[in-house]
Amino acid sequence: MLGLAFALWLSWAPSVVAQTPCIGSPTETCVTALQNQSCAGTRFGGTLGCTANDVSSGVSFTQPAANTLASCVAGSDVVLDLVALIGKGAPARYDIGLFFGQTANDPQLNNVANLCSLAVTPTSSAFSAVFYNDPADGDACGDVTSGTVANPPGIPLQIQGVKVRCTPLAGSNKVVLPYLISWSQSTTNNGSFAACSAALVPGTVSKCSANIASSVTDIIVNAYINITKATVPAADPQGFSFTSTATSGTPAWTLAGISTTQTLTAGQTKQITVPLGAAGTNTMTITEALAPFWEPGVTISCTAGAGSGNPTVVNNATRVITATFTAANFGANCTITNTKKPRITMVKSIVARAVGTDQFTITATGGGTLTDDTGTSIVAPVTTTTSGVALSSSTSFRSSPATAITFTETAASGALSDYTTAYSCTNATPGSPTVMPTGATTTFNLTPAANDDITCTFTNTPKPVLTKAFSPVSIGISGTTTLTFTIANLAGAPLRSGITFTDAFPTNLVIAATPAVTNSCGGTPTITATAGNGTFTVGGTGVDSAAGVSTCTISVNLTSSVSGSYTNGAAQITATSSNLKNGVTNQTLGVGLLAPTTAKSFVLPSISVGGTTTMNIAVTNANAVALTTLAFTDT
Repeated sequence: MLGLAFALWLSWAPSVVAQTPCIGSPTETCVTALQNQSCAGTRFGGTLGCTANDVSSGVSFTQPAANTLASCVAGSDVVLDLVALIGKGAPARYDIGLFFGQTANDPQLNNVANLCSLAVTPTSSAFSAVFYNDPADGDACGDVTSGTVANPPGIPLQIQGVKVRCTPLAGSNKVVLPYLISWSQSTTNNGSFAACSAALVPGTVSKCSANIASSVTDIIVNAYINITKATVPAADPQGFSFTSTATSGTPAWTLAGISTTQTLTAGQTKQITVPLGAAGTNTMTITEALAPFWEPGVTISCTAGAGSGNPTVVNNATRVITATFTAANFGANCTITNTKKPRITMVKSIVARAVGTDQFTITATGGGTLTDDTGTSIVAPVTTTTSGVALSSSTSFRSSPATAITFTETAASGALSDYTTAYSCTNATPGSPTVMPTGATTTFNLTPAANDDITCTFTNTPKPVLTKAFSPVSIGISGTTTLTFTIANLAGAPLRSGITFTDAFPTNLVIAATPAVTNSCGGTPTITATAGNGTFTVGGTGVDSAAGVSTCTISVNLTSSVSGSYTNGAAQITATSSNLKNGVTNQTLGVGLLAPTTAKSFVLPSISVGGTTTMNIAVTNANAVALTTLAFTDT
């Protein structure tokens, strides 16, 4: 009977039949295998059914002590040196070929896609007369002599350079190694080849021995996960730290030594391995630490590697991969994608204060999960408020990408209506798809993208102030007064244009027959001042107000034919432009009959005693109407 046991090495040499120098043992017979050969069934042209009882095969292999590989990564290809213990029955056998499935494949099958490593027994050996070459078979392939060789102990045969796919035997953590021994029963049915080479072909369908459940007992199969790091935005230099644990054994990162921790950056792929347990199973957990300024949730995508299925379960929220490895599912390829939080800076800017105690607050709400600029978690709302005489305040925070943020400005003290409000945003991140908002309201929404670095500024500018006054403040019926409107700008305020307003006078107070409108403010307004009308309008493109501390005036003449007291105040001002503050206070005009005045004079300023002169008395009526029944006494 024939029996086998084997060992491991990482080299290869061309196939020869003569004895090869042995590794680590001076007393073993050694040969070298030829890799990447068609398997026995394929060579035969049909699937073999190995049932012969005169050849037996072992179920396990070992490695030479001088060259021991302790483990291999599942799915990887290794080159082994195998020590086979040859046992045989009484008859001589010829052209002994040993086929090893290189991808855990069965050498019996007729499948051109499957490859085997092939070794042939030597034609001679200094250590065993069993190995020889019978000249009667007409070739140079090794044969074995007649006579029984028990197995165990068998005759050691070291076979170097066997290529093997590292795959666990079902229910085990050992490398599975399907193999087949073929032979010819006589010198006349030994196949059609003249020399022993890659052309060796089994002689019959059944005269062979095969074992698809054999293994290399001193190599442990390591399950693995290939971790690829990806980021949004791509190629970010941030390093992400990983820790790992396993039910048994110690996880190890490739190229990092025996370590359960590792750091990856975008674009890197590293492999973490763990030995399968004795039953061919193990569970490994890989956890990514939360990096500051990155979203706590990630996107993990895992696919099956070597093996028949995906052993992983992922938790995107906690950044955890749990792999339950078996002899069938022992590898995975996982990509972990992290998304960088956008950075938001809110700035409150005041050009000048309408009132010295005015203060303003910007509030941000929404935005998902937030952190401050140190990476510490915070909760909405986020605010910044001016104080004292400072003209600005700001704060920054990180938010969740693709999550809307609402910004709102309020007056902490004072009135927003005294100011024009403008907001604008800029983004320091090139190529961002986020549209930057601008506007003139006190609230707006923004939805930032990953890695945005956005600064949004609310700017408050005090409005020029409108006031008005009568001169004179009392007139007679149908008399004339001048109503003057004053527009005053504040220190630091910009030039304003497009200022418009309307003043609707109290009943019976109207524009005089000669309006005599004046405008020192400039601009090209449309001023409507129709005699006899009770409304005065500065419209069209409006008037201007110069930058900084400045005043200008607009005036019109008014009259009333009805006596009374007329109050013209803030309530009468309407249709003001948004850039004008109504600072009008109540102004009162008195209209009534004015008392006539008298003046007297002598025609002759001096006369003699007893002489006479004429005294003239002139009565003056300042009213626009005649006065009757006047009486006076001069004593």
